[in-house]
Amino acid sequence: MPPSTRCCSIGGEVPPGWDVRGVDDIDRIVEDCRIVFILFYSGNCKDCAEASESYIEVAEKYSGDAAFVRVNVDRLGEVATALGVRSVPSLMLVIDGEIVGYSNGHVDEDDLEDLVLEALRGAGCLNSSYYIV
Repeated sequence: MPPSTRCCSIGGEVPPGWDVRGVDDIDRIVEDCRIVFILFYSGNCKDCAEASESYIEVAEKYSGDAAFVRVNVDRLGEVATALGVRSVPSLMLVIDGEIVGYSNGHVDEDDLEDLVLEALRGAGCLNSSYYIV
């Protein structure tokens, strides 16, 4: 896919780090975006708070090119269970509708940004002009 092709038609419409309301939201986002990052977290988890902070920082930078959503397992435990999530924080990467990556624990901001850039480059989705790395 050429780099000028929009890889996420709703990337700018979904606020970075938006909490999905259920599986229907995830299905819609995965359908409209080639690359989707999903952070699973709990409101009662210190590591989750740190992970969310890093996640949102990176999400704000790249939200036009991919979707960055969160799943609160306290409210949507059934969604996490259905997707095989067993601990929080956990990060899931979905490309072209397939789960291609999964990480347990907090991923620091630099490593997360590297992961995002790798996924965007691999899919030919680097649309923004500030990607000089």
